[in-house]
Amino acid sequence: MRTIGEGNEGKDAPRGRTDRKGAQTMGAGVISDEPRRTERQGIPVWWKDVPGPFWGAMIFRVGQADEPLSMRGITHLVEHLSLFPLGHRDFEYNGFVDDVRCVLHAVGERDEVLDFLRLTAVSLGDLPLDRLELERRVLRNESSGPDDVYTRLRGHRFGAAGYGLPNYVELGLRWLGAEQVGHWARTRFTRENVVLWMTGEPPEDLGIELPAGERIPPPAPDEIVMQYPAFLAEGTGGVMLTATARRSTALRVLSGIAGERLHDALRRERGMAYAPSGGYTTLDADTALVTLASDCQDADAEVVLGELWGIVDALRTDGATQEELDRDRRAVERMMAEPEAGRGELDTRASNELLGHEQLTMEEWMAELQALSPADIAAAAQELASTAMLLGPESSSAPAGGFCPYATREPAPVEGRRHLQRGRPAGQADVVTIGDRGITYAPAEGSPLTIEWERCAAAEHRPDGGSLVLNAREGTWMVISSLDFIDGEVLLADARARVQQVQIPSADADVALAVEREAAWRLEEPRQLGGELARLARVLEQSEQILELLEGRHEGAYGLFALTERRIVWMAPEAFLDIPLVEVLEVKLPRIRLVDGPMEVVAKGGTLPFEIRPMKRARELAGRIEQRAG
Repeated sequence: MRTIGEGNEGKDAPRGRTDRKGAQTMGAGVISDEPRRTERQGIPVWWKDVPGPFWGAMIFRVGQADEPLSMRGITHLVEHLSLFPLGHRDFEYNGFVDDVRCVLHAVGERDEVLDFLRLTAVSLGDLPLDRLELERRVLRNESSGPDDVYTRLRGHRFGAAGYGLPNYVELGLRWLGAEQVGHWARTRFTRENVVLWMTGEPPEDLGIELPAGERIPPPAPDEIVMQYPAFLAEGTGGVMLTATARRSTALRVLSGIAGERLHDALRRERGMAYAPSGGYTTLDADTALVTLASDCQDADAEVVLGELWGIVDALRTDGATQEELDRDRRAVERMMAEPEAGRGELDTRASNELLGHEQLTMEEWMAELQALSPADIAAAAQELASTAMLLGPESSSAPAGGFCPYATREPAPVEGRRHLQRGRPAGQADVVTIGDRGITYAPAEGSPLTIEWERCAAAEHRPDGGSLVLNAREGTWMVISSLDFIDGEVLLADARARVQQVQIPSADADVALAVEREAAWRLEEPRQLGGELARLARVLEQSEQILELLEGRHEGAYGLFALTERRIVWMAPEAFLDIPLVEVLEVKLPRIRLVDGPMEVVAKGGTLPFEIRPMKRARELAGRIEQRAG
């Protein structure tokens, strides 16, 4: 099928009215009257008369998959900045960014929506860049990073670029400035790179002024997995299969039928799951991503994995039944009668034009559905199986079916200048080798890791006085610290010079610099807490002043203790505490000598012990906390 409503719902909360129903129904389906295409001032517009309030949308061919990892979040920034000047309105409007699109849409009276489109175009041409710092903070609070198995599997399949980026935090929100954001808006949000749709005939003069540019094709899916079908054991609580294949009516129908069979097998028959499902998402003009997933207890995972793969195997051998095909077609016919379906078809037509995908009339699409045979579904299932990646809980193993362990390309070690680990004999020391092709970290025990410069997706400067985190396209990473290796300053300078195009601060540049200065002054070995210092820089507010930084332990974990004028922050590799000073009741010190026990912070939520190092600073620290406590 040529994308009739395939998951284009936005995630932002609407501005103006608070009802989300409209945004949720974008892309819901189709109705029988064919949309019409016209052009206004050189901009393509798809339209049809649809009952109900007037809808309009402006879709730009730019999304997350276009962004380099070091700039991830820049399209999201432009979307937010473009809508900010509109303020409160009597109608609902919003925007969202997905893999390959940025969509700005509104629903209300016809004149209101047309005015929204005009004003948004004006805003895109003159973004309120004086608000950039505030908007970056708003979006960092909104973005929590990957939180589900679907985004993790995208990262495993596509790596730290393109369609794998949903698995990675929006690093660009840490540092992007007016120059980068303004250039992105001028070159991507152009007249040649937009298509509009609306639920009524457009006026002769839209009044939409956008800069000239060029149509940007969507990035092709670039997968990093060595061999399919692949199996990966990771996490807990469920299983999932993903696969890429050619977009087609047969593949879309297959995903729905496989999801129904999975639901029947795991919920109705075995009672092992609550919500088994199948999904179909378009990527570029020619490729779709299919998912089959189910929640389950880890103890049931082997059975669930077997059922899931058994369904795929049966479909590629025998195809679907005629009853299943008929039921799918009847569901489409019912969907076509829904009032929201017209908006879904308009959204699909506009998106297909941007992606360069073939447009089907309703008659052609229904003819394809009518002509589908069990053999067509079997062929689609065979294609799906050939690129399948299956994930189960950490304790599970792959079902029978010729699965390969998940693996990505491993570059050969590089040749070049060698840097030995400080303080270790030559034969027992870690070694870093840096050369023209890349950098190799070879531990004294274990396998070497190589990152090639051309495959370095981002390089993060950490606020610990001398280290760099290199993030590879394949999702691997390494930390290079100048303090760990002989001639480490030379090593770090060489590495930074080779990754200048993708180097970013690990947090806001000014906050990171402040943390780096405080760490160099207050900590004996800041490099040991490099990860915690980087996280602290992301947590602190712009004007928040650091009063103390100390290392220590809490509940056995080694970490970083920070005191600001507002709060106490504790960070360890797997722990985070944020204690507002207004909630602190008192601080207790050991009664005999300061070395005899921990400092205890008594707050409204309970008593928290901290073994501060050096402990001789505990009395002064306790006094500073109590002086500012509530």
